[in-house]
Amino acid sequence: MGVASIGAMALQKETEITAVVEMNVDLDLRECEPVSEETLDRHSDEVTEALERGGAELALGLVVSLDIPNSTIGLLFDVLGDTDAEIYEKLAEIIRVIRRETGLPLRVARVEAEEIDAEARAADLEKFRGSDEEAAA
Repeated sequence: MGVASIGAMALQKETEITAVVEMNVDLDLRECEPVSEETLDRHSDEVTEALERGGAELALGLVVSLDIPNSTIGLLFDVLGDTDAEIYEKLAEIIRVIRRETGLPLRVARVEAEEIDAEARAADLEKFRGSDEEAAA
């Protein structure tokens, strides 16, 4: 392969548009032992603070919920990456950050990740904006 061919391949790679994958993640962390509402609330604060310190750039748009009867902290957030593999690497890092920063006796009870269709989301946003503009007129 000649130098011109290598240069042409490099130029082609530079000009290729890569689509960013966006995943909506639902992660449930369950206490190893049943805990009181106050303890669960305190632990959820620790998890949130840990993610703000060490994972804010990984877990985007974090929403936290508590399932008191099951002693579970629910986390809902988005993760961006160039590939599915990168998404799952970031998800593993998020879990490592929580465990490292909190030291809490939590286990992963459930993880669901669903790719977000960016085009459908944009269309929904346009419909929403259009209905706001009609209502204002």
